[in-house]
Amino acid sequence: MSRPPYRALRIILGIFSLLTAVGGLARKIRIIRQSLHKDELADAISDKEKKQVSFRTLLKWLSASIVLLLSGGLVAIAGTTTGSLSFSNTPLLRPEGESEPAISIAGDGTLAVTGLQWLFNPTFFGTHLWSGPFGSTPTFRGLIDATLQKSGKQVFGSGDADVDIGSTGVLHATTLIFLINPVFNRAQIGVSAITCPTTTSSASSCTAQIIDTAGADRL
Repeated sequence: MSRPPYRALRIILGIFSLLTAVGGLARKIRIIRQSLHKDELADAISDKEKKQVSFRTLLKWLSASIVLLLSGGLVAIAGTTTGSLSFSNTPLLRPEGESEPAISIAGDGTLAVTGLQWLFNPTFFGTHLWSGPFGSTPTFRGLIDATLQKSGKQVFGSGDADVDIGSTGVLHATTLIFLINPVFNRAQIGVSAITCPTTTSSASSCTAQIIDTAGADRL
């Protein structure tokens, strides 16, 4: 079975050897010319020496670039083996529907995912949150912006969302919310900020607050 990475490696090594040989030949030609025409061609040789120096500098840069390419290739070859990687895709389904997922992955592989609810249900509407350790199917934690309240308004989240897991394990999220008047014919846009003690906290244990009602979702 052919192995393209090794074939490419042999080609690169061949190019490197050719450049090295050309550099060595050029140096030998310069020495021979100096010994045969030391007096009468001194000026011409001086000009050619400058060109040779430039050529050797170019060869050095090319050699350094090839070494870096080889190093990267060898690391890639050493880090993976044919057939050793596998991937899976587990849908995080909810009866309310989802869109625009956002994801944050902590240093230990713990992940948090948010999703925007599609179907409108006044009794259950907001930004959905899942979280879980690396390699597991994330657990649904609930609606992180469903408890927001403002006097004289009905507040609904799930307009947009972003999530982040801090270095201490605290989960932070921000969502776009809609503040609707009592007769349900006018809406105002706002922004919420949510903090959860840990990535495994249920949405009910998170702290949510409205931080902006200026009508823009880009702070």
